[in-house]
Amino acid sequence: MRTLLYITLVFCVLSCSKSSGSAPDQGAKPEPVTPIQASQNSKNKVEYFKKTSNGAAVKIACEGTSITYGQNTTDATIIPAAPGYPSGFTRSEFQYPFVLRDHLKAVGIKANVISRSYPGDRTTEGLSRWKDSISADVTILEYATNDALNNGKYPDGIVSVAKFETQLSALIERRLGQGAWVIICTPPEVRRNPTALLSYTAVIRNLAAKYDLPVFEVQQNIQNIGNIYSDNVHLNAAANLEWGNKISALLKKQ
Repeated sequence: MRTLLYITLVFCVLSCSKSSGSAPDQGAKPEPVTPIQASQNSKNKVEYFKKTSNGAAVKIACEGTSITYGQNTTDATIIPAAPGYPSGFTRSEFQYPFVLRDHLKAVGIKANVISRSYPGDRTTEGLSRWKDSISADVTILEYATNDALNNGKYPDGIVSVAKFETQLSALIERRLGQGAWVIICTPPEVRRNPTALLSYTAVIRNLAAKYDLPVFEVQQNIQNIGNIYSDNVHLNAAANLEWGNKISALLKKQ
């Protein structure tokens, strides 16, 4: 009787296993983040600080929009567009990625900081524009402003909050999978509409908790200088300088 029961149980397990995998998994939702995935960013962070402690060179990629690029068309101290960009994409005297680089250099960290940013980009363009970029030790992400507001430049217009969450998750997972320590920024407010980005900012904070990402609150960290805008959206040189000053604290030796 025991032998018969054992054979019956084995047959059930095998047949159930085969049937669950026999049909194609069409339209299935992505698997939830497992504890191993959720802790990946902590592991990548450890590797970054191990490198800096040993004096090894590190690579830091700053991915985002015109705000990361430092676009500025109004200040008296603007500088020409970066090489390879349209001439109209003039910049502030300071851009946070390179202020960050200089701070790290001052404390002995050999950092190659790259700005992977393009004016007007949403998460949609971020996914395609930088898909072939090689891995970095750190990736700092800054998206949301154009996802929420850029309804004239692209035929599909505004990116819904739900789609923004999906695409930002993909951006995060892409860099985590390459071994980068991912840091995420909340966007500064839009001067003409301070509440426009609230739903998108909430998504950023939720995903930061999900993936164990440090959050750099841009608005909170730069508003102490007073006027931070060069127009209704973009930051002025002083704000970019303060951004680079403040975010550098996350990447210095611990």
